[in-house]
Amino acid sequence: MKVCILSCSPKGENSLTLNSVRFLEKFYPNDEFRVHITASVSCPDEAVKSCADADLVLFAASIFHLNVHAQMMSMLDDLAAKLKTAKNNDLSNTFFTCVTTSNFLYDVGAHKYITHWADDNHLNFLRTLSLKDDSVLEERGREELFRWFQYIKDSIEYRRSGNMPKVTKPRKVSVINDGLSSERTDIVKNLYEERGCEVKVFNIQDKRIEPCIACFACYSNRRCCIKDDFEKLIDDIGTGADIFVTMGNLRCGMLSQQYKFFTDRHVQFGRAGSGDEIIHMSLLETDEDIENRTRSLTEFGQWEEATCGIGREYHVGAFFSRIGSEDVDITEYINDSVLIMNNELYGQRNTFSETLNTRFAELAYMLQYMCPVDFEHYRQQGYYNDRPVNMNVDYINDIKSGMSMNKMRVVTYVDEMSKINGAPVLTERRKYRNMSYVEHRRQGDALSKESKPKLFARFARK
Repeated sequence: MKVCILSCSPKGENSLTLNSVRFLEKFYPNDEFRVHITASVSCPDEAVKSCADADLVLFAASIFHLNVHAQMMSMLDDLAAKLKTAKNNDLSNTFFTCVTTSNFLYDVGAHKYITHWADDNHLNFLRTLSLKDDSVLEERGREELFRWFQYIKDSIEYRRSGNMPKVTKPRKVSVINDGLSSERTDIVKNLYEERGCEVKVFNIQDKRIEPCIACFACYSNRRCCIKDDFEKLIDDIGTGADIFVTMGNLRCGMLSQQYKFFTDRHVQFGRAGSGDEIIHMSLLETDEDIENRTRSLTEFGQWEEATCGIGREYHVGAFFSRIGSEDVDITEYINDSVLIMNNELYGQRNTFSETLNTRFAELAYMLQYMCPVDFEHYRQQGYYNDRPVNMNVDYINDIKSGMSMNKMRVVTYVDEMSKINGAPVLTERRKYRNMSYVEHRRQGDALSKESKPKLFARFARK
């Protein structure tokens, strides 16, 4: 496969993102990689020629103020125009993707910008990857990069050949149905079964699920005090499932009240669900007009990201006017989730799992010598009490010293990478999960059997 890597960072050859991506050359010696520096407002003709000849165009992107920087925005538009001219408006065999090393929090806007750019230009855009600056220096970070790129290769092969992906080992799919007809859910069930999956459909509208009363019983013994269908339902849904599919009718940016009862009761598992590595997909219907549909989808996406009621690994989103109609094809979403399962991709951190302050504090720690004022602010708040402090603060006053700093930083990074050879060791899916629903339930049972003081025993009357 021919891969054209465009280094979009103003640091050029000194970009840590570029050097992280170049690790793929070690993993895949049989693929052809070409690297071009495109940190300008226009795309060089040589780079355009390589993109036109490539199977995959990979952007090694840099993040500025939660988005790509201004030079890259201009370069992307210039690249799209030149590529369409070079290939006579036929870009059906060219695929695009992006890698950032932004510590996860800052890259959401950048990824969305590039995705929308690809959609507006009718380009084949594949799932992006977000890494930390030093991820490839760790075994697990290299494995995530390796599995992600293998997924990219499989996706390109599938889309070109049209061959339906089959699961490589037994997989289970739990369909959570919020009021759609059996005809709709059967479409999803049959598609997954054709790909070798075991599928179970759970109709939550048929269950008795009471609202959470915020009594915090589950905080003390990890078991809800409300006796209804939720306890057994969540065990049945979560036991051994590799994919959760939520189906329902979206109104005003949300599913039904019953579905909200269902997610509210997840408080006993913590804000991020069980922490299990599970692929999550939403197949949503709506009768709203285009403007309201877009708003509703945005609201639902924000709510789902913030609450993340069910632990997940990757999210394969979808949004339709009517599942099963002639103009709606959900096979691509089904196939995408199966390809992700086959490659056992590692999970990305939840965008809202850590506070902004913590992330900015970590950034200030990494760049102590560049932003001493921010660093001192967080140091006084106690963020670095357990970390060594670099007292060699060196101010950067001109372009030359700034470029020297970039070069010094990347030399150390490349030296560490040169000591690593070969592909990483591959681990089994869900090996690093936190705790499954059933395990959580067993711990609750064990705690309930122990003799322990009541939560507010010290306030009890004598």
